[in-house]
Formats: sequence, structure tokens, C-alpha cells
Amino acid sequence: MIIKSAKRTLDILSLFIDSGSALSVSDVAKALDVNNPAVARLMGTMELSGFIKRTPENSRKFRLDKKAGELGRSYLKDIDLKETARPFLEKLHGETEQMVVICVREGDRRCFLDWIESSRPVRFVVEMKNPYGPLQAGAPGKILLAYLPGYEVEEILQTTGLPEYTDRTITDKDQFLKELKQIRENGYSITRGEHTAHVSTIAVPVRDFTGNIIASLGISWLNIDECNHEEGRYIKLLKEVAGELSHQMGFTFQS
Repeated sequence: MIIKSAKRTLDILSLFIDSGSALSVSDVAKALDVNNPAVARLMGTMELSGFIKRTPENSRKFRLDKKAGELGRSYLKDIDLKETARPFLEKLHGETEQMVVICVREGDRRCFLDWIESSRPVRFVVEMKNPYGPLQAGAPGKILLAYLPGYEVEEILQTTGLPEYTDRTITDKDQFLKELKQIRENGYSITRGEHTAHVSTIAVPVRDFTGNIIASLGISWLNIDECNHEEGRYIKLLKEVAGELSHQMGFTFQS
């Protein structure tokens, strides 16, 4: 059974969402082919309930209010990152044939949330019995670390230190903090044999609806692949795909 008033209220809410602009009673009535008095009553109820509000520029125009925003945020909080990210990993893998990963932070470690192995004839295999790794070595972890508040970075480094994994690992704190700053400016991290010898990785951030960094998206390859000339393409591709995934997670890009 469909209750007409409830259906019309939802239609009005959908109209505001789809239009993205302020609407008057007459705008809504015309779009939905409903008479003005009926729409005015429903919109009056929506205003009292906090779903729409009058604009300061024109009291006859309405925009979505905080209750509508809370409804959207509630939905976005329930989005499963691993499930949502899978098609984007497949897209990256299809474009590169390299290993692609998405990592999240758990305390002072990074964790592989999902990955697709390289399909190239010569490749490396990651042992996933222990999906955890350091934040301070390797591009995916550095992305997760670089955007944290300074005090939180200090706390993590006090706990973990800067252990050496290969002869390319950065173990000097000043140099390390300088690199984190460079990562934020560039919007990506690239490491070459820093955590695992002979393996290069590029990673970029993934954001949620609050704008916070919730994951890092990365491409890894063996240096013997002789594909270092592809780094520019990989960076561009990662930023594009991470942007699409961030949008799916509710992030709205700001100019």
C-alpha cells in the first residue's frame, strides 16, 4: 500500500537532492505536477522537521537542512569500503596488470584490506598470513601517516621508531618528516625498494564524506619489470581512480 502524502514527501526530498539548488513551493509543484497548497503543507511539515529550510536570500526558496544531511551521513557510514573498492581495484589491475592494493590504518600499522596480484609473467607474491605492515616504510603506509595531525605522527614514531627494512629505508627523522610534507604537497607517495627490496610502489589517498583519509590505494611492481617509465601514468591513473572511489564514499571535491 502506498500512502500518497508519504510518497509525495519523498518525491520532494528526492527533487531537492537531484536539483542541488534552492526551490520554491511553485518550483516543486510544477516539477511534480501537484497543486501548490498540497505542496506547501508538505514542505511546511518538512521545514518543521528540519529536512528543509528557507534561504536567507529569499524566504520563498528552500534548501536541504541538517536532518537531510544526517540521513545522508548515516547512509555513508554504512558503506562497506572493501566491497565498494573492489571494482576500482579491478579497474587499476586491468589498466596495469600490476599488483594493486588498498590499505587502511590500524593503530600504528597499515593493513591490507584487499588486493589483486600481478598478472605479469614475472611478479612478486605477498604473503598474506600477516596482512599488517609498517606505516613508516612503503608508499601505502606513508600516505596513511602523512595526513595525520603532527602530534599523532610523533606519538606513532615514538612507539615504532624508524626501523631499517632495506638499505633504502629512511631512518633519519628529519628527512622522514620532510618527505611526509612532500607527500601532502604532491598528493601521492612513491617508494623504490624501501620496505621490500626490488619492489616499487606508488600510493594515493582515499577520502570519505568528511574529507578524512580512510585508505591508501596503491600499485606495486618489480623493478626488473623495467616499467619505471610508467610512473607518471600510474600516478595519474591512481589519482583518477582514487577520486572516483572517494566520490563513492561521499567525498565532495572542493575547488
